[in-house]
Amino acid sequence: MASCHLSVSWFRFCSERGFPMSFFAKILAAAACAVLILTSPAWAAITQSGDVVPPIPPDGNLTGTALTVGNTATGSVTIDGASVVTTAQARLGFTATGDGTVVVDGAGSTWDATDRFYIVGRQGTGDLSITNGGLVTNLDGSVAR
Repeated sequence: MASCHLSVSWFRFCSERGFPMSFFAKILAAAACAVLILTSPAWAAITQSGDVVPPIPPDGNLTGTALTVGNTATGSVTIDGASVVTTAQARLGFTATGDGTVVVDGAGSTWDATDRFYIVGRQGTGDLSITNGGLVTNLDGSVAR
């Protein structure tokens, strides 16, 4: 997108100085911008909503911290675009009223629980989806305990 911005800025620079810009040159630059935008790789993303404690920072680094998704209410996290989230422990659907959902989607997208992937649906409901080459690593874990 920086290239598109530079192209638009270049046109503005030229037109402000009285240089003629042909219609075809403008069309060509617009087409080049569209190709750059449409072929750029997906941006890494960590999206979260609801009951996610603590909130995941943009860099995904919660080293030494337990992450709880759906402790007492509904919470969800999606890790995609080759993003990496690092936590100590991980808990999904921890209490009876908790409902936690995590999706790790796409090659390079990783959730690394360096201690334990502690509970998926301990008392509540937990849903962990690992799709399209996503990866979840942990020391040990339990499901529907």
